[in-house]
Amino acid sequence: MKTDWSFSKYVMLVIIALLLGLVIFMNAYGQGPIPPEVKQFAGDWPLPNKDYANTRATFTAGINSHNINNTKMVWSVPINANGAFGGASSNPLILGETVYFQDIDSNLFSYKLDNGKLNWKNVNNLTILGPNGPAVGWGKVFAAKGAFNLTALDLNAGKELWSTNISTGRTVGIDIQPIAYNDKVYVSTVPGSNITNFYTGGGIGIIYALDQKTGKVNWNFSTVDSADIWGNKEINSGGGCWYTPAIDTKTNAIFWGVGNPAPWPGTP
Repeated sequence: MKTDWSFSKYVMLVIIALLLGLVIFMNAYGQGPIPPEVKQFAGDWPLPNKDYANTRATFTAGINSHNINNTKMVWSVPINANGAFGGASSNPLILGETVYFQDIDSNLFSYKLDNGKLNWKNVNNLTILGPNGPAVGWGKVFAAKGAFNLTALDLNAGKELWSTNISTGRTVGIDIQPIAYNDKVYVSTVPGSNITNFYTGGGIGIIYALDQKTGKVNWNFSTVDSADIWGNKEINSGGGCWYTPAIDTKTNAIFWGVGNPAPWPGTP
């Protein structure tokens, strides 16, 4: 009887240990809504605007009003892209010892934080108006590839894993830095795909949630609640989102700022 009881206790301890290990694994490797990379490097700059609340605020930096004049350049890398409003239009992300950056030509780069040495690059040379930029999660980097596709790359190698076209037409494209949360990547289109065709008649913007594993569209939401676009599809357009949304991680509510209606004042 004593031997049987000891054996039972042993089995119970093993089961408890396995369950605890499973919980730790699930929390660490993305089974919760927040990607593991964002959790691990929350003190750095793992999201487009630092955190899901879009505060763009950090209180742990060593730079302050007393030593700001003593700062100096440690390293720099050239930005060779050239769009209508410059070569870059978004924040780089910082995760531990790595910096992730996208230029306006949709090219993605991974640099070493301490010296700027290139880890990898993914070249597309597809210029957009911007903004654009990377998001990270679950071992992937997510970003717009040109105006029409959202793509996922391997976080450590820069190899493309999937690419999904979410444009509804030639004059509708992506101009936003996406965000990763709850096993999805959130992104939006706007009524335009290049500097010459913005707010062409009939174009509307749509919000999308894509499966982070496959790139499949889970759901979408039109930001224009008018089937005939306020009565004139030939002229009117609008909607879509340009700015990365904020997410309330306690309630799972996501907040978007929706773009303006068109045409421009004075359009015949």
